[in-house]
Amino acid sequence: MAVADRRAAVTKGLEAGLSERRSCSLVGLERKTFRYRSRLPGREALRVRLRELAEGRIRWGYRRLHVLLRREGVRATLPVPPAPTAPTMTSA
Repeated sequence: MAVADRRAAVTKGLEAGLSERRSCSLVGLERKTFRYRSRLPGREALRVRLRELAEGRIRWGYRRLHVLLRREGVRATLPVPPAPTAPTMTSA
């Protein structure tokens, strides 16, 4: 079940008279997740364009699609993977 579906279920529970805490626990959703609202601006146009490009170039990855978006003048940042951590040496 997606987070949006769980939020909708919690909202219905609230309308039915249940508390937020009880509704969230029944659905299996953290209360902070239920209350979270993104502060980032909506990027629906970017998503739509990216899907259009991906449908035409099925085998291309997100990096190559990002190059196409850049050529069109769209400023979209790539997600940066976390740096690998070196194993720590402990003395015995």
